[in-house]
Amino acid sequence: MSMLRQVFSSLRLRYTLYQQQKRLNNSNIKSILNHSWEKNIKEFSIIEANCDLKGDPVYLGRGLYIGNSTLIYNTEFIGDFCSISSGVKIGLITHPKHMLSTSPLFYSPDRGVVSEMNSHYLQEKKVEIGHDVLISANVLILEGVKIGTGAIIAAGAVVVNDVEPYTIVRGVPASPIGKRFSDDVIQQLLESKWWELDIQQIIQLPYLSDASKIKSSR
Repeated sequence: MSMLRQVFSSLRLRYTLYQQQKRLNNSNIKSILNHSWEKNIKEFSIIEANCDLKGDPVYLGRGLYIGNSTLIYNTEFIGDFCSISSGVKIGLITHPKHMLSTSPLFYSPDRGVVSEMNSHYLQEKKVEIGHDVLISANVLILEGVKIGTGAIIAAGAVVVNDVEPYTIVRGVPASPIGKRFSDDVIQQLLESKWWELDIQQIIQLPYLSDASKIKSSR
């Protein structure tokens, strides 16, 4: 009986993914999406298997990549052309330090002990991820963090503070180790808003293979 249940569950999952993929024919999605994620997913996106994607994002950008077994909570904005690797956890909620107990039994109505009225103890802060952000494998990003456009988060980093645009961070807790480009190039890239262009227009940009050449192309 247990084996039959497993087979049935596997078949149901495959059928659900098949139906979902038919609705999202410009992307390759291997994890089950809730209504909000499915509604906001855009073209050229890839989401690998075993991802846990919750919440109600306001915006999900084009060309989004999410690797295997990634968890994303409390995230309202993920910009265009972001790459999120496998085993990443985003929007993790911190336990309240000011309460008598740190156990969610006493502040989360999901546990069935406190009422909905008491849920104000748990103040969720949304994560925002800019455009063209690279988040490497096994990164942890806590609630309320803002990742600037063009930033790179090195593998295994624990991000507890905001990350400036085009900044590279690593470590526990994550700290800056440099910038991808000079300040004037960064400013020009941000002002150009190149991520808003059509894909074919982006491919034709003269600074596609070397972003520092934006200075000479404008």
